Amino acid sequence: MRSIRSKLLFVAVTTTMLTVAIISTLLLVVIRLDREWYGGEVEAVILAWQQRAPEFTLNLIGSNQRGYIADGSGRIVFASGGADAACALGTLVSACMPDEAAIPDNGRTIVRDGTVWHEFRQPLRDGVIAYAQVQPDIFRGLANDVGETILPLALVAILGALPLALILSIATVRPLAQQLQRISAASRRFASGDLDARTNERGQDEIGELSQQFDTMATTISGQVHDLRALVAQNSALALSAEASARVAERAILSRDLHDTVAQHLFSLAMGTADLAALIRRDPEQAAQQAQQLAAIASDAQAELREVLTWLRPNRVVERGLTEALNELVNAWRERTHGQIQLDVTFAPAPLPLLIESVLFRVCQEALANISRHAAARSVAIKLTCDAREVVLDVRDDGRGFDPSAPAHGFGLIGMSERVRAVRGVLQVTSRPGAGTVVRATIPVTIDHEEPEQLCQ
Repeated sequence: MRSIRSKLLFVAVTTTMLTVAIISTLLLVVIRLDREWYGGEVEAVILAWQQRAPEFTLNLIGSNQRGYIADGSGRIVFASGGADAACALGTLVSACMPDEAAIPDNGRTIVRDGTVWHEFRQPLRDGVIAYAQVQPDIFRGLANDVGETILPLALVAILGALPLALILSIATVRPLAQQLQRISAASRRFASGDLDARTNERGQDEIGELSQQFDTMATTISGQVHDLRALVAQNSALALSAEASARVAERAILSRDLHDTVAQHLFSLAMGTADLAALIRRDPEQAAQQAQQLAAIASDAQAELREVLTWLRPNRVVERGLTEALNELVNAWRERTHGQIQLDVTFAPAPLPLLIESVLFRVCQEALANISRHAAARSVAIKLTCDAREVVLDVRDDGRGFDPSAPAHGFGLIGMSERVRAVRGVLQVTSRPGAGTVVRATIPVTIDHEEPEQLCQ
């Protein structure tokens, strides 16, 4: 398994070797161009010091080097050790160095007595001229060999290695770039909602491991999203079931109310009017009293029927909003029972989802119906509040109360509880005999994924 580190190290080594080769070639070129300067200029400078430090100069000039100094008349006034016998002191330079005046600035190469010499000429002050004769040493010969043989080979090697290094670098780096591009493309697709996006990389390096980890993470997240969708569908089905159960409970309540109220009143009217005609002939005064009683029964039946019709009209919440619908409900309850009732709404609930508003209205309606039928309460307080997380409806009375655990006291609590659970809420009923009753419905305001700050303002 080749890791990314080894691949990048390979590219770095290849680049470094190529750089070293180029620098080495440049140095060889410099040596090639400057070898005459080394052999000539340095020796001339050494001889130029003869007038001031002859001992120093003598020590520097070896057996393969000769140095001379001629005065203005061209006679040799100094000759180093090992000097040519023809160039003795007092001898004219022209006698031992023919055509010495023609020596170029960068020196010349001659052969004397079968030996190769490099001759250099350096004018000094006051007409004094320094001369040097230097044999080619090992370094200088090596420089010549390098310049003439190795340098061309090095240039050829560089020209061949440069394309090879580029090819190897591209062959190493390009697959890495392609892998990263595939990972980037898959991550963008996954972020945009394509949960099936995968890299499908099976490399054995770090990028391959990263790709496999991404695919594993994507598979896990995709499965979680699938499970969440299934839970949402299940919750929706439960909500529909709860709503259906609430409707069944409402029908049962309506049937019970019609039987216990309107049907009883109609039965009383039927019985009372059956012998009313005979009673009028027999006892007009008693017949008049019975007629008044029948009129009161009919009025009660009408009021009970109006209450049932009110129960069957939930569209008032849709048409007028929750606050106005609750005000209308409270006013109707006050006129019918002549009891004291107080409504306190501490927020503007218009932005609430319609389903939540309908549930709150139904709970309040059923709670007031229970109070009028069973509680014998003198006062009722209704409070509707909302914070950043939930809306709370609180209906409390000072009536006779009851034992919530007793099975005989349904009072529509099952229907209310099912309605509240359908919107993920909780219904709490607190009561005891002689201490009144509190009905509290708590519903989360984010049921439709709305922002709480926009729901409760």
